[in-house]
Amino acid sequence: MKKLDLRRRRWLRTRASNQFRRRRDKRVPISGVKTGPHEVELWTAEGIKKAFSLRPATMPPACLCFDQNADDTLEFFENLRRRSPLLAGSKKTGDDAWYVKRRYGDPSKGELRRILGYIDFSGISYLSTAAAVVLTADYMRLAKLGASVPPAVNIDEWSTPVFRKLFEIGFFSVVGMTEEMGAYYSERDGGRIRVLPIMTGTNAAELGEIAERLQDMPRFIQEGSNGLSEDVELALNSALGEAMINVAEHAYSEGYRFLYKHVGRWWVTAEANRENHTITVIIYDQGATIPVTLPRRMLWHSIRQYATQMLGLPDGPEFKLDGAYIEGAMRLGTSSTGENNRGYGLPQMKDVVDVCGAGSIKVFSRGGMCKYDSSGYTNFSYPNSIGGTLIEWTIELPGASSA
Repeated sequence: MKKLDLRRRRWLRTRASNQFRRRRDKRVPISGVKTGPHEVELWTAEGIKKAFSLRPATMPPACLCFDQNADDTLEFFENLRRRSPLLAGSKKTGDDAWYVKRRYGDPSKGELRRILGYIDFSGISYLSTAAAVVLTADYMRLAKLGASVPPAVNIDEWSTPVFRKLFEIGFFSVVGMTEEMGAYYSERDGGRIRVLPIMTGTNAAELGEIAERLQDMPRFIQEGSNGLSEDVELALNSALGEAMINVAEHAYSEGYRFLYKHVGRWWVTAEANRENHTITVIIYDQGATIPVTLPRRMLWHSIRQYATQMLGLPDGPEFKLDGAYIEGAMRLGTSSTGENNRGYGLPQMKDVVDVCGAGSIKVFSRGGMCKYDSSGYTNFSYPNSIGGTLIEWTIELPGASSA
């Protein structure tokens, strides 16, 4: 038998690959999901253009929420981070997770631009504010690192509540489409909820603007009021300031090896709800997590002992005990420095909940979650990481029961 030369072998491999792809593309889609190459509408700052997606869409869970659907939501964000070669540490500048950069799809020749898939937001029925913050932060990190941001596709098919939430929080400014999306935005019915556009920074010096903008939230809930009472305002600003200082000074320690590249930033937003008289403040960073940065000295051992003995949890892999470690940090108020004046942001937030008499504080860090409210502490651990630390702090203002 005549030996095949290199050119012939390459041709046979290409033919086999094309045959496999054609068979795959003939499969019947499941639940309306397009499995093969298909045409989409690509929304950009230059307008709406037709494009050709070579791969199926990435489908987020219908409920993208850390409270109601934590497992699926955390898995979605982990898969999103793994999708970018640059984020995972690739040094190949030509690597692109979403766009074809070769000669195919040249608009100047009348060809459709080709994309390597997209995230189909049309399937999301509920998007929590906390999930919207993490989504915006992940997109902003990609943009600042010079990686491609997932293309915005078929926005007219997104549900109205999801579109509004992303618009209000400032998601479209990250993808450079704020002005274009303004024409599609409409105010919430009745004006019962206000979402503060996301604020981001790299140090504690930017806290003044955050505190000032947060003062508008209680005035929105109680029209004609002067805002928070003096004791609640003082406690809120003190706890928020301590939490932000800890993020700015300790989240991105040089001694920690990060799984994904970071941009050294934090993100803050707030949501005011007139119906239940609540203000929810959300803080997120992509830095070293609480279970990782706890001290390995005496305070570390006290928290580990608390997690394994007082909570009755088995001693095992650290990831499985992340929820218990976060609870220990909330109770003891310690941080990676071991200093008495550091790490007390979480207990101070808990104290504000106690002062107001109602509300809650939820902390997600790495694979753990701990919640504190009037019924006490509750903690869980999950198989996927949130990619940093997320604090969701809800305060119920006086007058909620009579509203």
